[in-house]
Amino acid sequence: MVTVRIPDALRAHTSQTEFVEVDGSTIDEAVTDLAFTYPELRGRLFDDSGDLHPHLMILCRDQFVPRADWGSTEVTPSDRITVLIESPGETTDVRMRGFRVRCTVIRSAGVTSVDRQSARGTN
Repeated sequence: MVTVRIPDALRAHTSQTEFVEVDGSTIDEAVTDLAFTYPELRGRLFDDSGDLHPHLMILCRDQFVPRADWGSTEVTPSDRITVLIESPGETTDVRMRGFRVRCTVIRSAGVTSVDRQSARGTN
């Protein structure tokens, strides 16, 4: 089982659970199992064509993973996958509860690098 961290805005669809356990040996399998286990999340995670909504990002081991790499990125039971919601309006300065200094959403999540075009699927 792999642990997936659900953002606050989506926890209503996981019975307010922050960390859920899913099956899968790759990110693709784990996210698919997440959507199967919590059907209400499916529409919040994916659009009608099955693509991840553009305002969501998937992190594994605190690194951004582009959608194209989900099938080849293996996960182990000790890994944690994080669903991250990008801030609307492309703001780069977000004041988040618990932070005393200004920081970006990406930096606050501990992500070291993000290819913003890959994140949106606009390669």
